[in-house]
Amino acid sequence: MRRKIVLWGNNEKDQKILVALELLEKENLVNIYTFPEKCCYRRIL
Repeated sequence: MRRKIVLWGNNEKDQKILVALELLEKENLVNIYTFPEKCCYRRIL
């Protein structure tokens, strides 16, 4: 089973953000992380 999921979304100001979810199965918790688009880039050659 996958424990991490990453996807794009929009915040309340309609700005593009990266959302990451991490399942902590033993603790029965989900950590949610958000990052603004400007800090998330990838260079493709």
